[in-house]
Amino acid sequence: MKKAFSLLLVCLLVIAAALPAYALALGDVDGDGRVSAKDARLALRISARLENSNESQRTAADAYGDGNVSAKDARIILRVSARLTTFAEARNPQPPAEELYRPLLNAFRRAASNGWQGYAYNKYPDGYPVGEYFLLLRPQAREIGYALFDLDGDGIKELLISKSDDNSGMIGGLYTIRGGRVTHVASSAQRVGYYLRADGRIYEFIYGGAMMEAHRLCALENGELVPKAHAGKDLTRSGSPYVGAFIFYRDSYGNWGLANPSDISQAEYSRRVSQYGQVVNFAKTSL
Repeated sequence: MKKAFSLLLVCLLVIAAALPAYALALGDVDGDGRVSAKDARLALRISARLENSNESQRTAADAYGDGNVSAKDARIILRVSARLTTFAEARNPQPPAEELYRPLLNAFRRAASNGWQGYAYNKYPDGYPVGEYFLLLRPQAREIGYALFDLDGDGIKELLISKSDDNSGMIGGLYTIRGGRVTHVASSAQRVGYYLRADGRIYEFIYGGAMMEAHRLCALENGELVPKAHAGKDLTRSGSPYVGAFIFYRDSYGNWGLANPSDISQAEYSRRVSQYGQVVNFAKTSL
């Protein structure tokens, strides 16, 4: 009986050794079902041969996908756990944002140095939309500066362009990168201004003359500015300040519309405008 049991145990051990290790998700080195800093630490210990590991763990720790486990893999796992990147982005890295924005910055430099000659509304010789902001200010808009900020926390920096001597926090042009290409997000114009806030959100001010004005608090999502809060005045409506019920919709032209606005007091209106408009000046690098 003992011999039969021993033989069975040996067979089971042989079979277990022959079976592949349980497959773990990429980055989930400890197998707890999620990617965390613990996985990054474990990957680092495996790379330094301070931790015993099986094939499945080594495969999960190979975040870069080069067949080896190194400190580079641990760093990628840590960044993924903090939602600063994805494994797909880490395995197919894009050029730095500064490099992708360089042709656009060069276009701005040439346009400013030439006094914006040849530019007009909807006419951009270099193919990059610059918006009304710089066209309205020409030829004064010769000194242009830029800054890079990750406004939406996706690990890709957005490009903010403005006059070098503008200290109001106004953004002349806002650009981001989508699918490896530079994408225009928004530009200030004659009756609309975009301003940077310390929390990375954008304050939008829309001026419609004596009859209307609107203030919006926006966030950058998926390459576009999405309104999150709205307060305004429209004398054609009721003459009273109003606030949106935080319900926005797209009209037939693709613009954001406000659903179910409700009246508010002048004091509440002023408070909201002050809250939305907490903008900051940002340091710029001259072109």
